[in-house]
Amino acid sequence: MQRRKLLGIGLTTLAAAPAVLTACASAGSNNVPNGPFAMKVEKHVSIPTRDGGHVVADIFRPDGSGKFPVIMTMGPYPKDIPFKAWSPPSYERQEMKSGTGDADYMHWETPLPDFWVPEGYVLVRCDQRGSGASPGKLDVFGPQTQQDFYDAIEWAAAQPWSNGKVGLLGDSYFASSQWLVAQLQPPHLVAMMPMSGFTDFYRDAIRQGGILSANFPDLWYVSSAADAQYGGKRSIAPTKLSPAELAANTAFPVDFRQMLRDHKLASSAFFTDRIPDLSKVKAAVYAHANNGGIGLHSRGTIEGFSKSTQAAFRHLVIDNGMDPDKMYSRADVAKQKAFFDRFLKGIDNGFDRRPRVEIEVRKGAGFVTRTGEDYPLPGTVAQKMFLDAASMSLGLVAPGTLAARTYRSQYGLATGAVRFATAPLPRDYEIIGPLRLHLALSCSGTDADVFVALREIRPDGTEVTAQGANDPAIPVAMGWLRASMRKADAARSTDFRVWHPYDEARPLTPNATVELDVNIWPTAWIIERGNTLVVEIGGTEQRGMVTFTHPAAGPWKPDGTNAIDNGQPAPSDVTLHTGGVAPSYLVVPTRSS
Repeated sequence: MQRRKLLGIGLTTLAAAPAVLTACASAGSNNVPNGPFAMKVEKHVSIPTRDGGHVVADIFRPDGSGKFPVIMTMGPYPKDIPFKAWSPPSYERQEMKSGTGDADYMHWETPLPDFWVPEGYVLVRCDQRGSGASPGKLDVFGPQTQQDFYDAIEWAAAQPWSNGKVGLLGDSYFASSQWLVAQLQPPHLVAMMPMSGFTDFYRDAIRQGGILSANFPDLWYVSSAADAQYGGKRSIAPTKLSPAELAANTAFPVDFRQMLRDHKLASSAFFTDRIPDLSKVKAAVYAHANNGGIGLHSRGTIEGFSKSTQAAFRHLVIDNGMDPDKMYSRADVAKQKAFFDRFLKGIDNGFDRRPRVEIEVRKGAGFVTRTGEDYPLPGTVAQKMFLDAASMSLGLVAPGTLAARTYRSQYGLATGAVRFATAPLPRDYEIIGPLRLHLALSCSGTDADVFVALREIRPDGTEVTAQGANDPAIPVAMGWLRASMRKADAARSTDFRVWHPYDEARPLTPNATVELDVNIWPTAWIIERGNTLVVEIGGTEQRGMVTFTHPAAGPWKPDGTNAIDNGQPAPSDVTLHTGGVAPSYLVVPTRSS
């Protein structure tokens, strides 16, 4: 096999088939401080699974005697593709980076070996089955992947270089997968840090409000997961598979995107297999949410914190900016280390005595910090703000007379939305938590998709927006609901959020009024004094959702249909009813500023 040098020490490279390779490297770079340990790298290590298969991993560990805690990741993005090659624009933004050339071990959305190994941690980076260097059938988030992750955790805990304690750390997919394996309760999984990852494959990622987020599979599955499949063009597998072979080498009987269109209910086994029971999570949890993760990540991370009530410890941070930047910022990495030092090394550094919840609340171009012991924060009240279709206003007093306003519900119709606005606010108005919009609604057809956006508007009519996790100018918050999926479970609902089981469709009777609740994703935002809060309601994607649109971005035909049938309702006229015995109102989680 060909030989090459890594910082003056020989490294055997991969030729035709995976093999175990070792090298010692001087950890650290100009961007990363050095700890006391040099780094030993083992490439393409085979980790056995219970069914006789295996996954392939790279192992980065301190080059010295002793036993060390393990931090593990498992995902579909090949471990052998450096971060800077996977996403160059994101790589350039990162504050902390890896070495260069042969020593560049920085990988998309996973921990940085250059920092962690010198600090006395082992990193185990696994390609999940069917991806990268790991053979087998690709099954994103599925039961086989969950079992493989469990087996890898237990394997790592038993190695001679391990102290028997395993932690998980990663962003996006590498966060979502943590909840799925944690529910299985691997005995040696002690701590986990999911950063910006969903917990409910149906509600968070694929069908928010029962509406297919069809743009997501195209942007993610096709260009990332499927493109990196074992035997595919971005895989280092010794043999390449044809497109037909790749399609057959998955856990899905049909194309993944078709699966998402076919499975419309959350009660489908396709989804229930991929939605964790968060009440079974026992490991210590540090949940890291991004306030700007509208349409994919923010809701699920917060739900994970809220529902993992049996966890040994829980901590929630909600901040702002782009993903995965926080993961590689010096300030946040210091907090990550403090968490793992406490739970994987047993160092009494006070991390478990921090406030349980820490939130960056957006205010204008900056933010303020709020802390507390629960979410929503103690002292939060559910304030109703009533819609009045006579004046198109939003206020604290229920209108005394009935009124109605009709809009055209049609995909791609940019003008098909109505707006209800408060008067200029006399003081700052703080919103922290999930919201819901209760509507009395009738429709000329048998179904309608309802899109909601909350906006902060200045006196000059311009909007206050913020940089989101994926989109450059997001509004205060957004929400979605397909009217036929309005069924609610009162026992699982709260003042701030209605639980929709999404287990059956209930078509509308044309022109008959029904009441329904649109869940609006959590936010942390202060509407500044003198500005107005606007509720925008329409029948197509609202401005501010640039990336993960519903059900697709178009182009739209004049009849409101798309070239791909994503199940969107036929165009119709939707009427909102306000006042009277069944008023329409917004429920806001607010506190005094």
